[in-house]
Amino acid sequence: MIDNGLIGQVLTKDTANIRKILESPTVKSQFPADLVWMFGIPEKNRLL
Repeated sequence: MIDNGLIGQVLTKDTANIRKILESPTVKSQFPADLVWMFGIPEKNRLL
């Protein structure tokens, strides 16, 4: 089994809203202070 750290998927159009939620003080305080949220585009969707 390979652990790539994937915990969810978000539509590109919703990324800003999700980032706003994840960076809110209430949510942010539930994770380690040095956590970095990263977003990427899966290979098969890269040309869309």
